[in-house]
Amino acid sequence: MAFLDEALAFEPVLIVSADRRSRQLMRTIFDTWSVPADEAVDTLDAAEKLLFRNPHSAVICDESLPSGTANDLFRLLQWQGMEMPFVVTSETPWFRLPRSPSLRVLEKPVNSDLLWEILDDLMEGALARYQHTLDVRDAAEWSCRRMIPSNEPFLL
Repeated sequence: MAFLDEALAFEPVLIVSADRRSRQLMRTIFDTWSVPADEAVDTLDAAEKLLFRNPHSAVICDESLPSGTANDLFRLLQWQGMEMPFVVTSETPWFRLPRSPSLRVLEKPVNSDLLWEILDDLMEGALARYQHTLDVRDAAEWSCRRMIPSNEPFLL
């Protein structure tokens, strides 16, 4: 029962994608890791959820969205003083974003093991910096989790 209580205390990861199937696939991956996930369909929906609703531990965002780009959302969060782990899924390997210790680009198709490694690295970095909106207990709990290994890529 303690594990369930801990999972409920963990803030959700926000999955931002215009494609419903992609959001569901990502949510399934997070469910297997016992990490709660929330969904947004575009940058406006994501901004509303991040700025005015429940806090989130991290953001997984498609490179381009109907109402803007991942870059737009990331810059908005920076402008608001919110630093949290932010992963951009990109179809183009040359896609560039501003340099930031809280930001990573992950090429599609996304491999769940690589996604886990990136998020784990970002969470540990956020915990080490203490300059973030991520709750310290979220980063600590994330680092204590162990995922079920799987080298199966899934398409976003």
